Amino acid sequence: MFLAMLKNDKYAVRVRGFRLLCKQAKWDTENKINNSIDEILLELDDEKPTAVAQALQFLGHSVVPYKKELSGKIKEAISLIDCSRFKENTMRPLIEREIQKLLKFIESI
Repeated sequence: MFLAMLKNDKYAVRVRGFRLLCKQAKWDTENKINNSIDEILLELDDEKPTAVAQALQFLGHSVVPYKKELSGKIKEAISLIDCSRFKENTMRPLIEREIQKLLKFIESI
């Protein structure tokens, strides 16, 4: 399953697994995502800033609209992201914007 991809050494595989997993939220009638949300949200601690940025985008586009009941957990997880670990002049501003965008979107639903 896609959860196993999140543990891969290659960040491209982790990102692909995360994206595929998020895309399943629309059809997740068995609440597999709900049951694994803590493990899924660990991707927000990925060492690669591009992985974190993409995770934030896919949470907003593919999970939150279909899994509103997970909004609180997602909001809590993104609030704990330490942006200081990313280079100030590169990915940090992007990730900070994605966090704010996602928080605003969660508040609006």
